[in-house]
Amino acid sequence: MIHSCLVFMFCISSMVFGARYAIVVSDVTHSDPAWHAVVESLTVRHNGNVFTWQDSVGEVKNSLSSYRPDYVAFVGQPATEVNVPYVQRVWNMTRELDADPYGDAVWGIVTGYEADDAMRVLQNETLQVKTALSGTGSSWDSWFFQAITTFEAQYNRIRYKIPDTNMVIDTVCPLRCPDDRCTLLVNYLNNGVDDTIMGYRIRGEVDYFVTSGHGNVREWQLHYPDVGLEGYFRSFVGQLYGDPYDGANLYVNSVHPRVYNAMGNCCVGNPSSSHNMPFAWLHTGGAIAMTGYMPVTTYGYMLWGLPGIFKMLQDEFTYAQAFFLNNQQLIFDRMNNTPGTDSAGLDYDRNACCYYGDPAAEIRMYEWRLPYWNQGLEIDSGDTWDTLHFWIEANYDSVDPGFSGTSGRRHPFAFLPDRYDSAYIIDSDCYDAVITDNFVLMYCWKQGDQRLAQGVERWVTFVARRVGIEEEHANSVHVVYALDVTPTVTGRRVRITYSLARAQDATVSVYDVAGRLVEKLVHGFHESGSHMIQWNPHVSGIASGVYLIRFEAQHYAATRKIVLTN
Repeated sequence: MIHSCLVFMFCISSMVFGARYAIVVSDVTHSDPAWHAVVESLTVRHNGNVFTWQDSVGEVKNSLSSYRPDYVAFVGQPATEVNVPYVQRVWNMTRELDADPYGDAVWGIVTGYEADDAMRVLQNETLQVKTALSGTGSSWDSWFFQAITTFEAQYNRIRYKIPDTNMVIDTVCPLRCPDDRCTLLVNYLNNGVDDTIMGYRIRGEVDYFVTSGHGNVREWQLHYPDVGLEGYFRSFVGQLYGDPYDGANLYVNSVHPRVYNAMGNCCVGNPSSSHNMPFAWLHTGGAIAMTGYMPVTTYGYMLWGLPGIFKMLQDEFTYAQAFFLNNQQLIFDRMNNTPGTDSAGLDYDRNACCYYGDPAAEIRMYEWRLPYWNQGLEIDSGDTWDTLHFWIEANYDSVDPGFSGTSGRRHPFAFLPDRYDSAYIIDSDCYDAVITDNFVLMYCWKQGDQRLAQGVERWVTFVARRVGIEEEHANSVHVVYALDVTPTVTGRRVRITYSLARAQDATVSVYDVAGRLVEKLVHGFHESGSHMIQWNPHVSGIASGVYLIRFEAQHYAATRKIVLTN
């Protein structure tokens, strides 16, 4: 009896609660049956609101500002709507929804060579990034569960990151990595990885592909700086294919969902023609998320900085959140003249890249090791004013939580669970903090400072006023009871956040699929507002399998399903 009750509650609660999600689409695209289905799918998946425009995407700015979305999906057809000026307008508009200079919503461009590509992206909303493949030596492969790295400037060199260990095997071997890597990389993308090196096996579909070197709107040149003995990856009429130095073209046709980060390639993210690379990656390359530079890349802050957020913090942020976050860091460094940055380079990078995919997709790193630092946001809620405490703790010696180079780390950052204004700092162990309506950024380390030793903390405590409470209660929009669990598929930490409308007793428990209590995580009296706990099931000796996280209060109960992996 308990089992069926828990499953029922999971089914209904997962559809009711969530962040504010906006879908922006032109009247023309919205009236097209195939693209209309994409909009409908987003609306249902995220309980989203649709905003339409006729002549310019900027027409929806005032409506979005009133709605205060957490996520915005810009649905558009290739080239005719989604092009470089369109994306640059999106960048500017999503910073103009309130008075501060920072971004106001995580956004993504939902598109494809055809509408079916956008629909496939939406049907693959969850991805654990476990297996990485790299066409550049700058792969940050030590942070992946397993990885294979090849080198654009050195023939025959290949590096293997052994699964679930810190071991890396770096070798020069023409049999494993030929002069022209084109066939090797196409085979990995189409068929997955199944390699054995020194008795260690790396096996799995490619979840993440990263490249650098010369690129253009329809090509990636494999070798750098000259063409050398290698070929190209190219795109045409929605088809991604390898063009080897010798031999016939090799088509990339993969349905496995993956992330493609054209981290150091000029123009590969340019959407101004339907023949360009983004639409081929979305059509035949398996990409459900892609990031790339639209113009020539010169400075590299935006995409070279992604690894320091997405990879080194493991599952703290989704890929879209990390992309958004890195742009907020850029704006901060530009305004703050952070030591080591170049203002001209930051200006250039500010609107130079594009994110393709659903901004709310649960694309997260598979957490197999400790993140660079642990972090938390503790909230003491009042009637209107809250006290918030944001902290980090270094997990390794020599941690640099701040700008440490174009391709280095970034400042600690946390999203806020509500919208706030009138914030003021009451205590801190950092230089400064930026507190906007929807996030906090902590400036606690700069180039030249001594790095943090393992276990050292930095923090900021501030008071802020929740905004829009009366209006949101009147419209029955504001979620005053809620449960959220991330990630839903994991091998390590589980982050559980829950909210209470008023002070009362509440419990958070773990059950197996048979309805048996596995562990009680929280029990007792709670103040009103948002609360967060982290649960490491392996510390508790919990075996892999399907489990249910159950949150119970006097007027509310909800359940979330999670899958624990080895």
